[in-house]
Amino acid sequence: MLSFLPKNISDALNKENVDSILEIRIRVNAPIYILKENGWKKLEYIGEYKPSLFDLEKMFLRLSDHSVYAHIDTLKQGYITTKNGIRVGIAGEVVKDGNDIKIIKEISSMCIRLPKEVIGCAQNLYQNVFRNGLKNLLIISPPGLGKTTFLRDIIRILANNYNVLCVDERLEISAKGKFFLGERVDVLSLATKEYGLNYGVKSMSPDVICVDELANIKDVNASINACFSGVNVIATVHGKSLEDIKNKAIFNNLITSGAFERYCTILRRGQVTEIGCLK
Repeated sequence: MLSFLPKNISDALNKENVDSILEIRIRVNAPIYILKENGWKKLEYIGEYKPSLFDLEKMFLRLSDHSVYAHIDTLKQGYITTKNGIRVGIAGEVVKDGNDIKIIKEISSMCIRLPKEVIGCAQNLYQNVFRNGLKNLLIISPPGLGKTTFLRDIIRILANNYNVLCVDERLEISAKGKFFLGERVDVLSLATKEYGLNYGVKSMSPDVICVDELANIKDVNASINACFSGVNVIATVHGKSLEDIKNKAIFNNLITSGAFERYCTILRRGQVTEIGCLK
């Protein structure tokens, strides 16, 4: 699963029970930290080892299968997603061409987020929002608190009764089949959310389209258009609250358009903290 890491790090992670780890932070000349349910801690069983810039470069080359430019589109956005759905955030020196980011080089940090499947975690949310039929739902949460895990479980539950199109832009939701999403799910991998939403309405006749992390005005407009085209949409967005979303210019139209009927917030890891109506 983490084959790009050197043996000393892999061995230490296995002693910690890698399946219980949510996130790994690797930085140049610094201790390695891991996140578990009870918080952050230094990685043990590895002595005083602190990775060098050369160590990070080797990990990065393995991560990219020694083909950096095959991942150029996501690297411009600061991450690579592995074949089994692990998203690795990258920090280092940004190379620009005018105002455009070309690539990140001299990698100095990695943020490794390990996707989890928690079957049944969205059952209460499903009963509250969808017990009388499909609704357009906006899931609001800061990064790293489990919104993708909730979305994955909602897809699985909805697929018992509906045709679901999952737009898996970063390979994090299905992880190319690692996570079973249901027998009535169609997965569109590596497509932008804008393309997936427009494509889905025109081509796949879904009852509901699910997308993770609306990030720009094109995503927002495509989700609104899909809602008003007779297809239901479930989408996640980064934010601390409904008010936070309203105050962000690119997201405000999600609320004011009337396209989304319900919202929920996840402000504690793995817990829906609020469910409400938008119209």
